[in-house]
Amino acid sequence: MVVIAPNAGVLGDEVKEPKTKVCKIKDGYVYFGDIRIPAKPMIGVIGVASPEEIPCGEPGKH
Repeated sequence: MVVIAPNAGVLGDEVKEPKTKVCKIKDGYVYFGDIRIPAKPMIGVIGVASPEEIPCGEPGKH
């Protein structure tokens, strides 16, 4: 699933309304419409507790 939202992530204020797209995954590929992308499975996001609040909605060194 891919989700974009206003003022969130690397697209920032370029997104005017939230949208969600469900992508098919089959035989090691993710299908995004007519585009076939090789899938590289990963754990995803792992959070750890920090004494201060750190926003993590965008990629970067946290």
